[in-house]
Amino acid sequence: MRIVGSALISAALLCAGCSHQAQPVTANDVLLKNQEAMLALTRYSADCYSTITFDPPRNTSKYEISHLTAEKPNRMRYDLWRPATTQDTLPTTTPSITFACDGTTKFEQFGHSYRQDPRTSPDAMSTLLEPWRGFYSPSGSILGLNNDIAGHDGSVQAKLDGEEKVGGVSCDKVTVTQKSTYEGETVEETDTFFIGKDDHLVRRAVSHV
Repeated sequence: MRIVGSALISAALLCAGCSHQAQPVTANDVLLKNQEAMLALTRYSADCYSTITFDPPRNTSKYEISHLTAEKPNRMRYDLWRPATTQDTLPTTTPSITFACDGTTKFEQFGHSYRQDPRTSPDAMSTLLEPWRGFYSPSGSILGLNNDIAGHDGSVQAKLDGEEKVGGVSCDKVTVTQKSTYEGETVEETDTFFIGKDDHLVRRAVSHV
């Protein structure tokens, strides 16, 4: 299964001057800059467009659109529409899924059902396919998750795959291949992240599982 997610990002920085640092030269340098940039943000907002394509013999695709706003230390609202019928604008219909936390209470809505989630710590603030890892903590960043897998008998390889523009933004392409064991079986996932060369934020993520 191949998943492509793109994000139109609006972010508020805690500190300035990130784009004036020395340019990274290795995949892990790029991922470290991404980790530092995400942690430096106080707010994050993005419209995310996801394309999910199934491998043969299914050979079908579906689309999802989501809107995310997040604020440290643990505020978040996330709306997801599935299936989506357009990748141009956010739908005006009721979202299929909503997660919302005001800092003390977290609610999750799935269609016509909803529940209250007692977990309101920063680490519990997560969404589905959206490429915004590491906003709340370094352990949740791309680099942090890679290190966690490598530290639990898994293997991770990260490499630079050149540069590409996403929505007019020049990006470094980093491909990460992860191998881990789940219930006795080896699971392999390949992710390609398109990370802005100046702001070090993920603009697009492509995953193959």
